[in-house]
Amino acid sequence: MRMDHVPTCVPLFLVGGPPIVTCTIPTQAQESVRPFTMRTVCLMAVLYVVRLAICYIAGVRFDSSILTHGWQVLDPELLRSHLLESLYYLHSQPPGFNLFIGCVIKLFPHDYLQALSWIYCAGGLVLYLEVYFLMRKCHVGGRLSFWLSTIFMVSPAFILYESFLFYTLPIAILLTGSALALIYFLETSKAGWCAVLNVCLFSICMINAMFHLIFYLLVVIWLVRILPTQRRQVIACSWIPLVLIFALYSKNFLLVGQFTSSTWLGQNIAINRLSALPDSDRQRLINAGTLSPVSMIPPFSMPEMYPAKYFVNRTSSTFPGWASAYKSNGDGNYNHFGFVGISKDYLRDTLYVMRYRPRLALVSTAKAVYYYLCPSSDYLWGNDNDIKIKPLIALTDHAVFGKIVLVRGQPGLYGKLVMEDGKPGRREVAVYPILIAGIILTLVYSSKLLFSQRGRPSWLTSNQLITARYMFVVIVYVMLVGFLNATENNRMRFDTDPFYALLFSICCCSIVPQLREQDRSAIRKTPAMSTPE
Repeated sequence: MRMDHVPTCVPLFLVGGPPIVTCTIPTQAQESVRPFTMRTVCLMAVLYVVRLAICYIAGVRFDSSILTHGWQVLDPELLRSHLLESLYYLHSQPPGFNLFIGCVIKLFPHDYLQALSWIYCAGGLVLYLEVYFLMRKCHVGGRLSFWLSTIFMVSPAFILYESFLFYTLPIAILLTGSALALIYFLETSKAGWCAVLNVCLFSICMINAMFHLIFYLLVVIWLVRILPTQRRQVIACSWIPLVLIFALYSKNFLLVGQFTSSTWLGQNIAINRLSALPDSDRQRLINAGTLSPVSMIPPFSMPEMYPAKYFVNRTSSTFPGWASAYKSNGDGNYNHFGFVGISKDYLRDTLYVMRYRPRLALVSTAKAVYYYLCPSSDYLWGNDNDIKIKPLIALTDHAVFGKIVLVRGQPGLYGKLVMEDGKPGRREVAVYPILIAGIILTLVYSSKLLFSQRGRPSWLTSNQLITARYMFVVIVYVMLVGFLNATENNRMRFDTDPFYALLFSICCCSIVPQLREQDRSAIRKTPAMSTPE
């Protein structure tokens, strides 16, 4: 498993069209649109619990295998006994995810696995409700909001990531929460909602290095630009998180000489790029001194696979999380200082290959696009939860996404690894025309609605338009950054699937006006005319 660590960004202030006016004071019509009722919340909670029970009966269990075999998590024993010191020497990842796990282990030393399972179950309910609330706040009709959010909740990808100890579900919750906080801030101008927005953005940057410091900074610049009357609130709520993120980057610069939140950039972009170059060509370039010996080794291999020179400790620290090549359970420690140099060489070698073999760069990008357009459930890791819900996955793939298998069983084929009897079996390449069409049409039509002067829907307020533009740009950001990773793009897309659902609902409401939230405040009883005597 790889993490998404690419320090890139999308200019959020270039969202097309003239600057949008500042926060709109809610009108009576807007205030009449209630985002939720307690009856609806209770109904959704009951449906969620029922779905949890059905999945449990089917055999779905919480997958915590990342604690023993995950590259992103430090040794749980170190998190238990030396949490702060472990986080200080953590350079391969932002500290947020390991801090979360370490705190749970300390709070529940004997039942932390059960605690993590319950936390993720609660997180799934939160995401379910967030998607519904977000649609309702954007004037999407109650029925459409309810059914789209419920379909998302029972989807295979939702079930699998809700049962998987990884940062995919937390990032989806925080991104959706940031959009909700944004629209509430725009409508109320309250500093509390601005603070919630910044806490979400800060947490995202501290969990996943895919969201760079520049990403957060550009969001702040964008808000300052379009909200001149709330400028002081935005700056007051954002400067502390920005300073903390800058401190993290500075700590890593002092520790390993890289101003970043993750030192895995080289290994991540090398995946399936260096290996695309034939072995004979790589060996020839190694002999000529053009490529390093690591180019013959798959990224994220066990420490013993690499030359010993990378693991010579030239520092005074002997802390195991920094200086030990293996965790206490014998698994590789990819936070070892040796992987800093290894990742640098992977980066240099990959950039050389991409520069002088541009065809390989195009092929790797095409693979990334292919995976992005696959269902998010096509991501195998850990236990066999996907086997437990195989009928649901098959139904979704064929009936909803229109799955068409192109090639199956070819040796060395680069495609989905099909599980057979609970073990990795054949590989297959399949396309999902309905899913592909849905993604493309949603992006194209929503871009017309959000950024075109003529196509802009009149039923969306300026606050809703700003929020929808924010979601659109985040989708594009995750997509472009993900294209630099050639294996996990569909998993990355899951973080923005709630935004896809919202944009899709806006497109539906623009085409079918009856799906919108109706302005009930405009419907007034006309007083009866008195009949003259």
